[in-house]
Amino acid sequence: MDLRLESLADTIKNFSENHFIINGIVHPEQRKDYLEIMVTDFSRLQSIRGITILDYRGHLIYSSMSIPPDFKKDVYLRPVLETGKSLQELYRNGSHLLLIEPILHYDTPIGAVVAEVNLLDLMESLLPDDETVFYRLYAGDRILISLNHRENETYIMATTTAGTDGMEILHHLDMRIEAGKLKKIHYKPLLAVMMQLAFITVLFLLLAAFISIRLGNSLTRPVLDMVDKISSADMDKMVSFSPTGTEDELEILAEALDKRGAQIRQYRENARFLLEKSEARKRAVVDNLLDGIITIDEKGIIETFNPAAEEIFGYSQHEVIGRNVKMLMPEPYHRNHDSYIQNYLRTGTKKIIGIGREVAGKRKDGTVFPMDLSVNAMTVRDHRLFTGIIRDITQRKQAEQQLIKAKEKAEEANRLKSEFLNVMSHELRTPLTVMLGNLPLLSEIEDMPPAEEIVEIVGDIDDAGQHLRQLINDLLDISKIEAGQMTLNLDIFNVQDIVDDSIDTIQNMAAKKNLNLEKSGSSAPVTADPLRVKQILLNLMSNAVKFTDAGKISIAMEPDHDQVIIRVTDTGCGIDPADMEQVFEKFTQVDSSSTRAAEGTGLGLAITKKLVELHGGKIGVESILGKGSTFWFSLPLAASDSLDDDNS
Repeated sequence: MDLRLESLADTIKNFSENHFIINGIVHPEQRKDYLEIMVTDFSRLQSIRGITILDYRGHLIYSSMSIPPDFKKDVYLRPVLETGKSLQELYRNGSHLLLIEPILHYDTPIGAVVAEVNLLDLMESLLPDDETVFYRLYAGDRILISLNHRENETYIMATTTAGTDGMEILHHLDMRIEAGKLKKIHYKPLLAVMMQLAFITVLFLLLAAFISIRLGNSLTRPVLDMVDKISSADMDKMVSFSPTGTEDELEILAEALDKRGAQIRQYRENARFLLEKSEARKRAVVDNLLDGIITIDEKGIIETFNPAAEEIFGYSQHEVIGRNVKMLMPEPYHRNHDSYIQNYLRTGTKKIIGIGREVAGKRKDGTVFPMDLSVNAMTVRDHRLFTGIIRDITQRKQAEQQLIKAKEKAEEANRLKSEFLNVMSHELRTPLTVMLGNLPLLSEIEDMPPAEEIVEIVGDIDDAGQHLRQLINDLLDISKIEAGQMTLNLDIFNVQDIVDDSIDTIQNMAAKKNLNLEKSGSSAPVTADPLRVKQILLNLMSNAVKFTDAGKISIAMEPDHDQVIIRVTDTGCGIDPADMEQVFEKFTQVDSSSTRAAEGTGLGLAITKKLVELHGGKIGVESILGKGSTFWFSLPLAASDSLDDDNS
C-alpha cells in the first residue's frame, strides 16, 4: 500500500513539474487550451478522487471535480506555498489522503497541485478478497477504515507498523494496518483443549489477582500513585507528591520531588520572562529603525520585512514574505541575484556579503532608486540566513547633484562676469581713447586744423561720448532691474508712432552700411512706457544693423488677440543654434573675444528682455545661421474702455 502511495506521489510530483502546468499559472490566458485535458487524464488514475490546481493565493485554476473543496481555507495548503515542499495529510475524517505538490517557477512557489486519494478504494483494490480476513487502517489509535470485520467473531491478529525504510508516507502519517483471521476456521480442532486450559488458567489468574491486589494495596500503591502524578504532572502547575503516608524513604523522596519541582517552575518562569523581555527589546529596535531590515534564506526567500523596509519599497509584509527578494531589484540585479547566493554557498566568495556598497532598488510602483546595502550571513540550526540593511539615499544623491549643479552654475557665473569685465574695460577704453586722442588736436589754437577736419573730429568725439553714455545707461538699467527699482510710466499710445521715431533715429546708422529700413503691419494702441518701448526697439534695431553687412532691416507690427507682436528681421550673419539659449543672458555674447566684429557689453538684450517682461510681454528669437535673424516681442493692447476714456 505504501508503494502504491509513493507511486501516486511521484506521479503527482511529475505532473506539478510539467512545463505546461507551470505555463498555465504564469500565463493564465493560455491555460484553458490544455489544462482541462491534462487534469482529466491524471484524475483517471486508480483511487484518485480528483485533482485540483491552485495559484499562489490559493485561488482555483482548474479541478477535475465539479464542486471542488475550498482548499484556500485549508491549513495544509499555505505551508506548501510558503516553503515549496510537498505535503501528505489525512482528509475527510481520515477516509481520504491529500497529496499536495508545489508548482515551482525558478525555485519559487507559484501554485500547487492537490490530489485527493480515496483510501478505501485503494485498500479494496490492493488487498485480497477474502471474507475470513478483516483489515483495519489506523492513524495513531484511531480507526480510519475497517473491512470484513464481524463484531461477533474472534480473530488471530497481526499488525504491520510503518518504519522509516520503504514506508515513508505511512510512517509520516503514523499509520498502521491491522489484519485478523477467523479463529474458528484455523483453530477449531484445538478449541476444546483450549477451553479446558482456559478454565484452569482463569482459576490461577483469579488467585494471582487476589494476591496481587492485597500486596499492591499494602506495598506498591504509594509508588504507583507517585508514578501517576509524575507522568501526568505539568511543571507549570503545583503538583504535590507528599505526604505519601508511608513515613519511610518513599516519604523523603516525595518531599525532595516537591522541592525540585518548585525550583524548576521558578527557573522556567524566570527564563520565560527574560525571553519575552529580549524579544520585546529586539522587536522594538527592529521596528523603530529608520533603515530597512530584510532577512532571506539560502534560496532568496524573504522571511522578515520590517516597517522601515515597507516604507522604503512600498510593499506590506504579507505582500513580500515567502517570495524571492529579487522582486525588489531592477535589472541586472534581478536576473543575477540567485546565482550570487549559489556562488557564495558553493565557493565562499564574497561580492557583497560583509561589504557595504551602493546599489539600486525597485519600489512597488516600479520606480528605481539608489540605496546603501549591507549584507551579513549567519547560520541558524544548520540553515544559512542573510540579513540585509537598506538605507534610501535618494535625497543624498539629489543633494549631491544639486551641489554639483550649483558649483557649475557659480563657476559659469564667475566666468561670465570675468568676461564681462574684460569686455566692459575694452568698451569703456575705446570711446575714451577716441575722445582723449582727438581733444589735443583742438587744444592748440596755432595748429588748429581746417574746419572740415574740426567737424569730423567733433563728430567722432560726439559718437564716442554717445557710446560711453549708452554703456553707462545700460549699467544703470541692469542695476535698477536687478534691484527691483525699475518703474514704468505707463501710457496709451499708438505703437506705430514709436516705430517711426525709432526708424528715424537709426536711419543714419543704417545708411552708413547701405541698409534699407522697411516697415509693415497695421497700427495698434498699446498700454506701455513709450520711452522704454523705444529703448527696446533701438536695442533690437541697432543689433540688426551691427550684424548685417548687406540687405535690409524689416520692422513688422501684428495685432494678435489682446497683444501686438513686433518683429525686427535682418539679413545678417544669423545665430548658431548652439548659442540660441544664451542670447538673452546677462554678460553673455556669442563672441566675447577682444577681436569680435561688433562692439557691445552683452547687456543690451538682457535689459531688453527684462523691460519686455516688466510690461507683461514675451520676447524670443528665430534665426538661420548665415541667412539672418528675427527678434520679436509682444506688448499688451490697450483695453477698449481705456480708449473710450481717452476719446471722450
